[in-house]
Amino acid sequence: MLNTQFRSRTARAVASVATVISLAILNTSAAATLEDQVKGLQSSVETVEQRRASAIKDIYTNVLGTYRDSIKIDSVETQVAEVFNRTARIEVTVGYSFDFEKAKAFRANLSRYFGTNTDKEPGVEPYGMVYTNYLDCVGINCTVEKEISRYLKSSAVGIRVTFLGIPGTFPTEEFDGMYDLKPGKMTIQFDVPKSQIKGDPKPTIKAQIFDVHFCPDSPDCNGYRYTIKKG
Repeated sequence: MLNTQFRSRTARAVASVATVISLAILNTSAAATLEDQVKGLQSSVETVEQRRASAIKDIYTNVLGTYRDSIKIDSVETQVAEVFNRTARIEVTVGYSFDFEKAKAFRANLSRYFGTNTDKEPGVEPYGMVYTNYLDCVGINCTVEKEISRYLKSSAVGIRVTFLGIPGTFPTEEFDGMYDLKPGKMTIQFDVPKSQIKGDPKPTIKAQIFDVHFCPDSPDCNGYRYTIKKG
């Protein structure tokens, strides 16, 4: 009888200790504030701001930058188109093509953010154009797709031609998300004071990434202009 009572009291004591431990655990869990939870989650995953910054940096380098690096300058021709009283109109024609291995790499990187499509044209391998579907975001990047699409739509890639300090831009990709991969020729005209033309000046030609600035149609702007984008 005494042994039975002792076992009963011992069982109740063990149960009481277990209850105290359970309550302590619950109280500790309840003590985790929202701030603590945010900090804990932040330490294990990227915040939306970090993901956005990482995505934009990646797009600048591995999408826009790789597409820019795929542009090859094949030929340059400079000639006088017209002569006026004080100025001469100089015409610069640039032949260009694309490195398709780099083009495939930029498309693979772009496809991690948005769906892409291509066309097929005779004589153009592997395709002549890459199209971006801004409405088809991919995976975790959908959380920042508005910021990413806004960044891409305010960017362009193309060829910058500078003649005697005067810049001219020919985009091969603009804010519409269409990346041209067909070889071609572009012509840009420069009105230059005749007094500045000494000897045989040559244009400077380089593929660049641009910011697109929209502006009202006017003699100084045909709807948008380009400045070199900083990485």
